[in-house]
Amino acid sequence: MKSASSFDKIVVKTSIIYCMCTVTILLGQPDAFKYVVTNTGGVVQGTPRFNATMASPDDWIGAFDPQGNCVGAAQLVNVADDVLFGVAASNFVLFGDDLTTSDIDEGMNINENFTLKLWDASRDAILVQVDSAGKPLTHSGWSSTNFTPINGYNDPYAIFNFLFNTDPVIVECSVTELNEDGSYEFRLGDFKYSDNDSISNDNMELIVMTGDNYTVNGSFLMPDGDYFGLIKASFQLDDGFSSSAVFNTDINILAVNDPPVIVKQDSTISVNEGSSIVIEPVFYTIVDIDSEAPFEIKILSLSGENYTFSEDTLFPGSNFFGELTVPIRPDDGLKEGLGPVFLSKVQVIEVNDPPQVTSVAIAPSIISATDTLSLSYDVSDPEGSTDTTVYISWYKN
Repeated sequence: MKSASSFDKIVVKTSIIYCMCTVTILLGQPDAFKYVVTNTGGVVQGTPRFNATMASPDDWIGAFDPQGNCVGAAQLVNVADDVLFGVAASNFVLFGDDLTTSDIDEGMNINENFTLKLWDASRDAILVQVDSAGKPLTHSGWSSTNFTPINGYNDPYAIFNFLFNTDPVIVECSVTELNEDGSYEFRLGDFKYSDNDSISNDNMELIVMTGDNYTVNGSFLMPDGDYFGLIKASFQLDDGFSSSAVFNTDINILAVNDPPVIVKQDSTISVNEGSSIVIEPVFYTIVDIDSEAPFEIKILSLSGENYTFSEDTLFPGSNFFGELTVPIRPDDGLKEGLGPVFLSKVQVIEVNDPPQVTSVAIAPSIISATDTLSLSYDVSDPEGSTDTTVYISWYKN
C-alpha cells in the first residue's frame, strides 16, 4: 500500500457550469400608491386606457378617498391581449376604514366617493381619470364585499380613461404697470405659461390672490386708495386637475394726480346787489393729498340760477338779492386736477335803487319874465315803491 506521498501526481479537475437565465425585475409600487391593509374591502375591475392607448402591465392603478388617502392599489396584468385590473394577479382591493382606530383614516367609509389614478411606469407619471368631456371623475357606491367585486365595478372590460396631467407653470406676467386708484382685470392672455400634458387648456382658470397694498374681486386687482409704488402680486393657474405654484411678480403702481377737494366753506360770502365778486380759494378749506396751494376755483354754468359768471367772477342777476347756491370745483392746475363739485352759498345784499324821473317837460318852452312855469314828469322805482314824492331843486345856469 502506497502512502499519499508516494503518488507521482494528484490531478484535480474542476468543472465550471454556466447557467443562462432570464431575470424579470418588477418595478416597485409608487410611493403615492402606498395604502393600509384592513379587514374590510371590495374589488374594482376594469380596463384602463390613457390617451386612447392600452396601458402596460408595468403600470399601477390606485384609488383615493376624498381626503387624498390611498385606499388600495394594484399592478396591472395581461389578460387576453389586453391589460386589466382587478382580475387574476391584479387584485385591486379598495380597503375600508378600520373602525377600531377612530383617530386614523386608513380607508373608505360608506357613502364616501373615490377617485382613480394610473401610474405610468414608462414616464414615472401619475394620470388622472376623466369623463368624455375631459373633466375629473369621482365614483360612488363603495361597499365592503368581503374582497369580492363591488356591484357596478364587476366588469373587467369596462373602459376607464386616464389622461396625463402636470401642474401648469406660470413663466411671465406681461402686466408690469398699473395706474394709482384704478383697477385691472387680469386675463390668461396677460401671462406666458406652460402646461405640458394631455389635458385641454380650455378649462384653465386664472386665480388672482390677495396681497399687501391691493384688494381682489374675482379677476380684478385694485391698488389701495392713493397708493403708488411697487406691489408684489400673486397668481395661480388651475387646469381643473391641479394648480400651478404661486407666481409672484412686481407691478409698479404709477402715481396719478389726485384732484383737490373742497371740505367746507369757511366764511359767509356776500356781495352787494348789482355788483360782482371774485370767488377765491381763501373762502374754503381745500384738501389735496398730493399738491399744495395755489388752487383755482371754477364756477359751473347753471341757467336760471340768478347769476352769470366769467371765469372766477360771479355776477348776481339784475335786481336779485338773497342767497345764491353756486356750484364750484377746485382746480390744482395739473392734469386731471379738477376736483368734485361743491355747492357754495353766496349772500346777495339788497341795495336801494333810486327812483327814476322820466318824461320831464317845462311849459311854456319859451318863457318871459312874467310867465308861470309848469313842470311835468313821470316817476318810477325799480324796486316797485309807490311813493312818488319828488323834491325839485332849481339851479341857475
